[in-house]
Amino acid sequence: MAIIFPPPSSGLEAVVVGGLRPAFPIEDGRIRPDRGSLWFEPLAAAADVIARAARATARLETSEKDLDFIGTAFAVSPTLAAVTAHTARLMLQKGPETAYRLNFSFDGSQADKAIGVKVRLIHPYFDFALLETDRPVGEDSILSFSAKIPDVKERIALVGYPAYDPRNDADTLAAVFGNVLGTKRLMPGTVVDGAAMSTSAGTEVPALIHDASCISGTSGAPVIQLATGHVVGIHYAGLFLQQNFAVPAWELARDPFMLLSDLRFVGAEVDPYWLPLWKEKLTILHADVEAFGAAKLNVPDIPPRKKQSQLLTTDEIIELHALLVRAGFGPDIELRTLFAGLPVELRAELPDGSPATVRLLNCLQDLNQRTELLEYENHTSLYIVISSAKAVKLALKGDLQKFLALLEAKEKALTQAQGLTSIATPPSASFRYIANVIGKIGGKPIEFHGWSNDELKSRIGKIQITFPSPVEGLQMLRGLAVGNNMRPFTIQETNDKFVLRVEEDPS
Repeated sequence: MAIIFPPPSSGLEAVVVGGLRPAFPIEDGRIRPDRGSLWFEPLAAAADVIARAARATARLETSEKDLDFIGTAFAVSPTLAAVTAHTARLMLQKGPETAYRLNFSFDGSQADKAIGVKVRLIHPYFDFALLETDRPVGEDSILSFSAKIPDVKERIALVGYPAYDPRNDADTLAAVFGNVLGTKRLMPGTVVDGAAMSTSAGTEVPALIHDASCISGTSGAPVIQLATGHVVGIHYAGLFLQQNFAVPAWELARDPFMLLSDLRFVGAEVDPYWLPLWKEKLTILHADVEAFGAAKLNVPDIPPRKKQSQLLTTDEIIELHALLVRAGFGPDIELRTLFAGLPVELRAELPDGSPATVRLLNCLQDLNQRTELLEYENHTSLYIVISSAKAVKLALKGDLQKFLALLEAKEKALTQAQGLTSIATPPSASFRYIANVIGKIGGKPIEFHGWSNDELKSRIGKIQITFPSPVEGLQMLRGLAVGNNMRPFTIQETNDKFVLRVEEDPS
């Protein structure tokens, strides 16, 4: 089943430095640069790195007769391959009647050895997606991601399948790629900016900028760090003779969906928000234990967590996020207006993220797992946040009411499953009225000792509380009463009644 998130924008691949950034044919995992080329020595030193990257990279071919292939992909686990989101979305648009396969050969000639694929996941912001293969690839054909930002001017190389591209200058293309296209090429270059921003689907996202020569067909090509062989980016777009953009691998390393998708990250930094996931999912991730081992992370033992409930489905959270972003939360409206209604300590626990729209998604996902009801509010944190959005953007009232209704139903189901009881009172509710309601829930009357009639008639007002037992409900009422300047009291439960005794009562 495909997991589809809001679409990023597809881009235009580009040649940036022309003749200084060649494109070498790769045959049998090898390239043959001229000894006079400035790339001869660095590429010769990275021969093993290039060979592995070449084995891991494939043409993404289709069963359509008039379309040989639609991009580049590379293996990131035994059964997963990375590709751009705009390519994966094209696969879904064409429907189930079109089949797709990964052909790892130099020119697509070995179709009988190709591996069938289908869309597994499309990322919500980055132009990145995962394909699931119908059979595993070899361990020596899998690439790992780097969780470190590369240095500016660091040498990198892309492996991909350049195709005819009428959008770029014909003479420049011929000089770089020659007359044979659709074959596996190595395209060396350097990192121009390791932590830049680029616009995708109208939203600014982090990006790696490089100057390797890329044209149509190279979308999805791995950006390989020549010194290590690790993937530092996934090429997706470019501006002719200006710069090329890649999805930064280090940002994917911070994404829980990616961490749980069997990808391999090397050199990840400890992030308190993801800490339990690294500890619990280490073997599932097939991570490099030498680089990632729990001992080297200096992570304390974390007890096994119970499977967390979720208030809304993943699709509903993504829909909610898209709605809030379109309304301006993140880009134009500060996120603190959404979270102002949450307790300070809860706000401090919310995850970070950059840009703000990414942080918004991170926070929504975090709040979606917080099923406890906030005291006095008697709603979940996510409900409070959506209510705040509704108050800030009145135009969203109708759209957000759907999510509030879903949460109210979920909250009710959770309280029932946990043996909880929820009550709401009118604005005119008195102390005696509320106490009697709670006593009735417990099946026992309330006796009041030491109270004056005026005290019992004191108006507590409109409240909504949830409690696991009548005694705890009365304890919550005691807190409300003291907050209304009433005298403190003790609570006693007998076989047939509840006794509320004012502490100064001598009897």
